[in-house]
Amino acid sequence: MATKRVNKEMRQDMASVPSLVFNKYAGGNKTISIGPSLSILGPLNAAVGVPQGSALWIYNNSGTLAYVAFGQTSAVAAPSSPANGIPLPPNAYTYLSAGENSFVISNAATVFGYLVIDDSLLTIATT
Repeated sequence: MATKRVNKEMRQDMASVPSLVFNKYAGGNKTISIGPSLSILGPLNAAVGVPQGSALWIYNNSGTLAYVAFGQTSAVAAPSSPANGIPLPPNAYTYLSAGENSFVISNAATVFGYLVIDDSLLTIATT
């Protein structure tokens, strides 16, 4: 399964790189330092649907380590260790991409998700 990141205008040449890097909703280039425009997903202790290829800010509001995992269906299991999840430091934000996944889940109700509003999308080519 081939994937590629494109903007809604479907440009596919090197000259379009600046338009892919620019996020009009955030008013700057797609880096952590621009102060992204966010949409609240809420607590992640149950599977939450997200667009494929989306960028997420995930906040662990606890003083203990938590975990987050991605999956392609809402049946994704809550992670319990680094073997099946991504560690989230206590009282900190973590910036992650959903990649080809459509759902995100955490092992704790103290973990909250924020979707970065972006004008590009991930297209999946099936062959």
